[in-house]
Amino acid sequence: MVLLRVVFDTNVYISAALHGHEAETVLELASAHRIILLTSPAILSELEEKVRNKLGWSQERVTLFLKIIRDIVEIVEPQITLQVVEADEDDNRILECAVTGNASLIVTFDKDLLRLKSYETTGIITPRQLQFYGLEGR
Repeated sequence: MVLLRVVFDTNVYISAALHGHEAETVLELASAHRIILLTSPAILSELEEKVRNKLGWSQERVTLFLKIIRDIVEIVEPQITLQVVEADEDDNRILECAVTGNASLIVTFDKDLLRLKSYETTGIITPRQLQFYGLEGR
């Protein structure tokens, strides 16, 4: 069985940690090995910065959260630099990860990325859409 290769935007990880709901459900897909979740050092660095500085998490909580994420992801090292989304450089890091990791999907709440609908061969969808992507039988 071929598993979907998926990149989560940092906003999906944060939503899962804070609110649960759809974002937590899609994170559970990766944890249960029903998808291959891809990330990059740049995405992990952005995630660390956001939970520490914007959410005010303690270093202990940040470290634990990132350990949980690292345990369920495949880390890819993009060797390309994209300039597709001018409004937010971090969105380009998501696209670079997807291209490098040969991802089928990017999952995000970000309106700039969602407006693209796809990039090259990678679809761009919301967590709710991923829930209905037919993964139940996988």
